[in-house]
Amino acid sequence: MAENLIAEIIELAQDILTECKNRADYDLIAIFQKLLHLARLVKARSYELWSLSELEGYQSETVLKELKRLSKQETIEYNSLRRLRSFPDDCFLQSLKDQFLVTGELLATDPGRATLTMPLKELEMSYLTDREYYKQIYSMTAPLSLSLLERAFTQMKNRVYIFASEIYLRYRLAQNIAGIFDDRINSVNQRLARLCPKVLNHLNQALEFRIIDRSQALINLSAALKEFAAFLLPTEKTTDFELSDQFFINRICQFLEENLAKEKAVLLKTNYRFLIHRIEAIYQRIKTPPKIKSAEVEPLILETYLWLSDALDLIH
Repeated sequence: MAENLIAEIIELAQDILTECKNRADYDLIAIFQKLLHLARLVKARSYELWSLSELEGYQSETVLKELKRLSKQETIEYNSLRRLRSFPDDCFLQSLKDQFLVTGELLATDPGRATLTMPLKELEMSYLTDREYYKQIYSMTAPLSLSLLERAFTQMKNRVYIFASEIYLRYRLAQNIAGIFDDRINSVNQRLARLCPKVLNHLNQALEFRIIDRSQALINLSAALKEFAAFLLPTEKTTDFELSDQFFINRICQFLEENLAKEKAVLLKTNYRFLIHRIEAIYQRIKTPPKIKSAEVEPLILETYLWLSDALDLIH
């Protein structure tokens, strides 16, 4: 994912968290507008449709049309979010119930329960009007229907807060990892340019061909590893045996064994066999281009970079 998109997601999630802390529970419109944008950025379809339902109403044509496009799992998650507006059918004041039934904004969803389907803006206005009316006329706290509505507002905001927190932490971590990974790749490129530029040239060729010519990309990746083996232990290639796959692997193994006693290799000593298994697995995959899918090429290049980074750490 592009770095600027990750930054936008992190900033938006953080903004939503701030809004949730600063706004009253019944003042949710701005929060849901931002949630809609965030859900679309991270492709969270259930939260996207929930936001749309709150802003446009649960019976709007757009919402009903989009509901049909949700997967089974997305539908289950969306229904759990919609239930935050679901109340016991007998909890409504008769005046409120009559009003909602006349306008078609009260929908029976489960046995003994009903859902207010009006857009969030109208729901908030209705709540504020009725709350002030009962407080002024009767000098009493809000009746049961309004108390449950207050609870729903709180639960809705809490659910938004939890979702935004998860997104923020996930993409913040991804941003940190991407930064560490970029630094590592740049370090590999710099060391290869200084120590064995032929390897770097083959890697660059593999990157250039990774989309337009998968086979050529893998050929260059294979050549990069063979050049690296030759750099680690320079050998005259005079026989067929020396050009074999096993001899290529053997030279890398020999280099690792000779360098494991060095101070830099302390961390890698316990991973010696793992390093060998990794290079064997990488090479066995890239030497059979017809069996490699297009989606595998980039991961193989990245895995090669990571392996080279570990191997280069053994070089003083």
